Amino acid sequence: MFVKLLRSVAIGLIVGAILLAVMPSLRKINPIAVPQFDSTDETPTSYNFAVRRAAPAVVNVYNRSMNSTAHNQLEIRTLGSGVIMDQTRLHYYQ
Repeated sequence: MFVKLLRSVAIGLIVGAILLAVMPSLRKINPIAVPQFDSTDETPTSYNFAVRRAAPAVVNVYNRSMNSTAHNQLEIRTLGSGVIMDQTRLHYYQ
């Protein structure tokens, strides 16, 4: 099994090196795109920036309960997800 893993890694590295040698355009490192807006409707082309900014404020809401009839089994029920807000009703993040 370890030999198969090493063989796969070696093949991947060789293919990657060949692609970089044949296609020099793949060597360019593209910076992270800054949100850009279309001048006609001011809609962002990507929500990546907003998602990364708000992600720390997203929480998972769940409930734990003990079921006494089923030999004290712990039951976890997911209730959904939410966003931590502050008093200004804006999402909270640090």
